[in-house]
Amino acid sequence: MPVKTVTASKLIEQLYSIGHIRVWSLAVTVIGDLSSHAGGNADVSAAAVEGTILNALFQRMGVKPEALRVALHRLRKEGWIFSEKNGRTSRYQLSATGRDETRAVWDRVYLPEQGIDSRWQTVIYESSPATQIDGAVKLSSNSYIVCESNKSVIDNPVVNCLSYPVAASSLPSWVEEKILISAHGGLAESLGDVLNGFDAASVDKSDNLDLLAIRMLSLHHWRRIALKPSSWLHMQQFEHGVIRQCHDRVHGVLNELKGIR
Repeated sequence: MPVKTVTASKLIEQLYSIGHIRVWSLAVTVIGDLSSHAGGNADVSAAAVEGTILNALFQRMGVKPEALRVALHRLRKEGWIFSEKNGRTSRYQLSATGRDETRAVWDRVYLPEQGIDSRWQTVIYESSPATQIDGAVKLSSNSYIVCESNKSVIDNPVVNCLSYPVAASSLPSWVEEKILISAHGGLAESLGDVLNGFDAASVDKSDNLDLLAIRMLSLHHWRRIALKPSSWLHMQQFEHGVIRQCHDRVHGVLNELKGIR
């Protein structure tokens, strides 16, 4: 049975209602994308984004103007962006720090398959570790799955643990739920479901703002998922799971809306 398409305004409403969107984080996604060359190039520039464009876009996405003002103030204060006046219009740019941070995660967010080849270790401690292990999937009080890039665990000779590699597609199904908890599995499932109702051919191409809102909200949700190392573990181990489906649908939408400004 074909999937019933929804209107652009309804799709934007559905995308905005997924999960909990922090406006300052959404602003980082938007300014980072609009500062890039054609929205698909890791050469993040110092291009400025007009405040009028940000205001119109965020209102179309369902964000109140005062919420955007608070978010932009926070990003300026924390050194992510800076702004300048051009007449009565403000222009916003990523700071050097903001550009560096955006470049550092660009491939993982924008390019398909960027992380699926990561290698993982099952790590078992004698007792529960004293501190939380970043990016790890907790299996029990003293056992975790850890990405081999986490040198503080894998290559640390003083860590009292037993570790062994995780082979591709070797994890039992009971581990999947634990991975999905770490990997924003619920968000991935919801995002994939909503985007199944998107048909670029049915959207009025004369209204770039609708298309841009759809692109930015899809990108923002995917960014949260893609920056979780365990998302790529799930795709590696459960190749037909919800994160793979979400990955494929998001990249299809980003490709359809590539260059929308």
